Amino acid sequence: MASAVLAMSVHPSISDDEVDNHVYMPEELDLAGLGQAIQELCKGGSEFAKVRIADTYLDYDSVGEIQQRSGMVEAVKSLGDIMMNQSSVPGKSRKGLISVSDEWSRELKRDVRGPQLAPSVFFIMVRASTSLTVGDWLHQAMAYFDSFPYPPSIIEAFTGKKSTPSAGRLPSEIEDKLVSMFGLPFERHAKLQIVCRRN
Repeated sequence: MASAVLAMSVHPSISDDEVDNHVYMPEELDLAGLGQAIQELCKGGSEFAKVRIADTYLDYDSVGEIQQRSGMVEAVKSLGDIMMNQSSVPGKSRKGLISVSDEWSRELKRDVRGPQLAPSVFFIMVRASTSLTVGDWLHQAMAYFDSFPYPPSIIEAFTGKKSTPSAGRLPSEIEDKLVSMFGLPFERHAKLQIVCRRN
């Protein structure tokens, strides 16, 4: 069956003090529950869009290493492509999780399969039968995260009002889920970004 697929990255924020603590997070994390929380939050956009989440995340050390070595934009796109590919491999996607840990560890030349430090980037995948349905879901999600991906010039052209880029914010429902998972005080700033898409 034909479908439209969108990979996105979720970037929560914690204080520098928490990052500097270098405390390892619990080994068993309800990442599937986080993906479900995002789906439930945004289902007003489209109840026919299915959200799944990668079975691991990038911690702050991983992100720092990527930035020094190759840059985040290319790395995030590569990881998103791997996630999309894995989602269609039999046995690699179950109970809301997409198995990417082994493949990401090879791609990053860094083990992301075991306990990690504080989270910096999560990856989700949204699938629906049409691009229009995915677009409806995306619009709702961007509204909740206050992360509309439009430059100020485009907003001004349509509204006649000057605008500045949104810093993004973490919806309280997602903040509550993250706090329950990691036991960390997350900040209100967060970003939701498009990584790649396929039709």
